Amino acid sequence: MVLTYAYNNRGNAYVNMGIYDKALADFTIAVLIKPDFAEAYNNRGIFYSKIGNYDKSVEDYTKAIALKPDFAAAYTNRGNALDVRGEPNKAIEDYNKAISINPDYAGAYIERGITYMRIGLWNNAKNDFQKACSLGSRAGCTALNSGLSEPQQ
Repeated sequence: MVLTYAYNNRGNAYVNMGIYDKALADFTIAVLIKPDFAEAYNNRGIFYSKIGNYDKSVEDYTKAIALKPDFAAAYTNRGNALDVRGEPNKAIEDYNKAISINPDYAGAYIERGITYMRIGLWNNAKNDFQKACSLGSRAGCTALNSGLSEPQQ
């Protein structure tokens, strides 16, 4: 069991250092040793997102969620990948689920706010950034203080 966490943690370190081939190997070993290790699937999904393979990242986030249905971060991460794939409505559903699991998860509000901005729902975006700011998120406060407003025609 400890070895599984070591592979997962080392995989995270490799991702942070940009050593992606070793990161992938470590995350894969972690899930082979412990097939119900939701965090390793989530982390491998982050890896796949970083290299632009959003289909694989969605697969891994979905597996993490299946193993741990209350995994708010995995819902948020999958939402990010779905948004990049051009599926903002599905992304918003995932952000909503993350927020329903953890109403104090500022990251989900920020990501949903970004998606709302991208699809032109400016008031929704502002509300999400306000909520994130009220939860202590600097990113949420920065978004609010940046003069967030609908573009002028």
